[in-house]
Amino acid sequence: VQAFAHALEEAYHSQNASPGVLLPATSNRTRPSPPFTLREQTVPASIHPVQSQTSRPSPQQMMATEAYTPARDSRKPVEEQPRDRLKPTDHAGREVAMSPARQLITMLTGIFLYGVLYYFIVNLSQQNSVFASDALFGLSIVIPMFFGAAFGPAVGLVTAIGGYLIGHSFGNIPQYWNNAIGTGLIGLISGFAILKTHRRYNRFKVYGTAVLYALLGILIGEGFANCTSIWVARNTFGNALLNFLLFSIFEGISAVILLPIFLGIYSIFTRGRKRSFT
Repeated sequence: VQAFAHALEEAYHSQNASPGVLLPATSNRTRPSPPFTLREQTVPASIHPVQSQTSRPSPQQMMATEAYTPARDSRKPVEEQPRDRLKPTDHAGREVAMSPARQLITMLTGIFLYGVLYYFIVNLSQQNSVFASDALFGLSIVIPMFFGAAFGPAVGLVTAIGGYLIGHSFGNIPQYWNNAIGTGLIGLISGFAILKTHRRYNRFKVYGTAVLYALLGILIGEGFANCTSIWVARNTFGNALLNFLLFSIFEGISAVILLPIFLGIYSIFTRGRKRSFT
């Protein structure tokens, strides 16, 4: 390195010297070593040691770095909820699957309402008001359909069968198991609408879904009751078909008109109860 520095210095002096003037030759052994500052200036920049202190970036560079640096999410990762918590809830935040005590109370209420109405219709039929009683039989089916669509298929099933048995028991008229099962099928199938509606009756589409399930329950329930009446009650095929058409029409009117009204009142009531709680 000293030899390279000496040669570079001699070349520099030779270029700056006037022409014809020769510098005295010096030996590498006798010539004093150049000062430290000269060696630092002549050493190429590529061999300088890396500075230990880093320069502080400018504010513009810091802003650019922050702009391209992805923001760190300080929130905790969302834990996966267990399957038993992922249940459909109504607009009040309650789960569709009610507690056993509340479900029992709802069933008893539905049985009482449908049983009292059915008993009144049975007394009317005994007074030779056949058409009026048949019309009321068809319209009264809205009670098990409503309890099924609002509280689930189990409540609709028990409400329909329990009300049918109570009405016939207090009316002292013969009971047919096929009619009880047919009525129970209407309440049961109407209750399956809760899988789609989740008890949130706040849109026309939701009401339409409940009506479609109720109509499907009417077709299956009345079809089963009237077809089996041919050998259970010794009914003729013509009378069974006539009863199917007659009851299906009145029950269909109940499903299309009365069921949305009942569900709308239920929705308003539960919404108002939620506001009072909050």
